Amino acid sequence: MPGGIAMSKVIFLGTPLHGHTYPSLGLINELVNRGEQVIYYSSDYFREAIEKAGAVFRRYKHPELHTELEYTHDAVVHSQRLYDLKHFYGGLEGSMKICSEMVREVLEEVEKDNPAYIIHDSTAHWGKQLARRLQLPSIASITMFAFCDRILELHPRTVLEKLFRIEVNSSDQLHDTLRMLELIPKALTQKYDLTHFKSQDKFLCTGDLNIVYVDERLQPYAELFDDSFKFVGPSFFQRDTCYTRSFGDSTDKPLLYISLGSMVNKLGIYDHFYELCFEAFGEQDLRVVLNVGTEHDLSSMRNVPANFQMTNFVPQLEILKSTDVFISHAGMNSVSESIHFHVPLLLLPQTGDQYYVAERVEHIGAGLCLDLQTLDAAQLRSAVETLLKDPTYRENCKSFRTANSGNGHKEAADEVFRFKQVHSIV
Repeated sequence: MPGGIAMSKVIFLGTPLHGHTYPSLGLINELVNRGEQVIYYSSDYFREAIEKAGAVFRRYKHPELHTELEYTHDAVVHSQRLYDLKHFYGGLEGSMKICSEMVREVLEEVEKDNPAYIIHDSTAHWGKQLARRLQLPSIASITMFAFCDRILELHPRTVLEKLFRIEVNSSDQLHDTLRMLELIPKALTQKYDLTHFKSQDKFLCTGDLNIVYVDERLQPYAELFDDSFKFVGPSFFQRDTCYTRSFGDSTDKPLLYISLGSMVNKLGIYDHFYELCFEAFGEQDLRVVLNVGTEHDLSSMRNVPANFQMTNFVPQLEILKSTDVFISHAGMNSVSESIHFHVPLLLLPQTGDQYYVAERVEHIGAGLCLDLQTLDAAQLRSAVETLLKDPTYRENCKSFRTANSGNGHKEAADEVFRFKQVHSIV
């Protein structure tokens, strides 16, 4: 028992997405190694990884959550523009409906487990609701930019456009939108038997303790957060990939790595982008590794240049050790990993908070951002050439490298045990 703290049973309510699950596994492994018993709710897709981390896996039964969450083609297209309030309302009510159904699904089971505290992904709204209903301490696992009410108070337009993706064209509209965002959840909480559900809970549910896997220097408005937010930095808990394929040839040519994320690659909507890559880099003095995702049939791809290595999977932490430029979708994990290995980024955000992440990367001088919808081969080639030739981008990555060496999960576990001690959790 570290520091005389009793070991506890913990329920972790996850969100079955790569970018939300994998950063949490290091913390789970660390808690288990320190004696905690962890039961982790997710989908079958992540069962093996969760069990390898040492947790007891428990499967969600809800049809929206029993497999890896995926974007549809329309969802990706819609998320690339700003919404009106009516569209936001529909999405919010959908989230509240699922939240209510999930509480009903797991409440009895969790009650029988009698956990000492609950950890929930910041987008697993039902975790926060369960903790309140069972009067248990709650810890939020936040794998993206954190959010607090103080930011909404001081920078409302930024929050509406960057987080909520709501278009605001005037001060009157800003005032009306903020008022409606306060009233809408109140009208729906009774309908769905929820308590204190706020509009921002659709994107990020906080807990009594908030573990944020983001470097505080990258977090917007970091000075506005209270002490319940612990910016532990990224967690590079090593995943067993059993991957033996080499990355390109052994020459001194620069290595360009391209990957637009695990979810959207499955949609097959980026064939045109791949063709742009062929056109932009096929005649260049580069080695190119292009990850198209597990669902793409490599044999169907035509006219692949000789300097390209097409693949369905890449162990990202390994390839980044030898990469010179990374073309990415601006997912938080990919950005953190790339900066950690001093690799400049060319970012093509597509959805959610990726636009805000890309903006922050440009702000710290660690990369460039382009619009995927209007992109052409010349722009693509020019941006990569800039990142390769200008050493400033790599130097900025080096100066920004996280001080924890990717061990955010160890610091997160320390914070959990401090939280237990303060709150006398047994």
